[in-house]
Amino acid sequence: MRRLLTYTLILLFGTLLALWSPWLRWNISIADLLGAEKPESIAGLQVFSLAGELNIYVDDEFQGTVTTDNSPYFINNITPGERRIRVERKSDTNGAYWNFNRLISFEEGNDVVISYNIGPSEEFSTGNFIYTTKSSEDEKNRAKLNFKLNVEDSIISIDNITKVVDGYTVSEYVNLDKQYSVKVSKSGYEDLEFTLLPSESELRSELEGHDLNVEVNLMLQPVLVE
Repeated sequence: MRRLLTYTLILLFGTLLALWSPWLRWNISIADLLGAEKPESIAGLQVFSLAGELNIYVDDEFQGTVTTDNSPYFINNITPGERRIRVERKSDTNGAYWNFNRLISFEEGNDVVISYNIGPSEEFSTGNFIYTTKSSEDEKNRAKLNFKLNVEDSIISIDNITKVVDGYTVSEYVNLDKQYSVKVSKSGYEDLEFTLLPSESELRSELEGHDLNVEVNLMLQPVLVE
């Protein structure tokens, strides 16, 4: 009863102040007066399953399950900073599949995107994950792509423009006015194709001032034994 009376008086106090024009110059929040915290700036996570049913964990807390049919799975309330992300493929046999397990840095206002086909080992798994970092360069309507590959001397095609990677990393600049089709290939490995950048122009424009980091895992082609 006393708490209800206190809240009522606070709200009445705020209403009276609102009738007085200097209120517009006061930095007073009713939420602060009531002891409510303002929401934190957040980041997000999108997980696509390229095969099977995947369980998703953030800092070892179970978040949900995603399949190829209901991909992507959205998590929209991740606090920015480094978070341990684990994606496991469901199986009745313990240890049947490799687990995606990475410490990933989340940037305020941007999503991390993970797309994977998880196999019995990392060599026989394929996929990518994309995350943003603040850029040191002042680029307008452009973003720097930083590719990191699990195999050296791969071939990357962006909208059918092909480049051979010297080693494991390569960087390219792209305009933010459209989506891009990306294909990564290497002899002896399965090709990986995916779409880069959001379809909405408003979301693409939010990537200004950021680098896009794309880590790719190509799957080794099985050797057929006759």
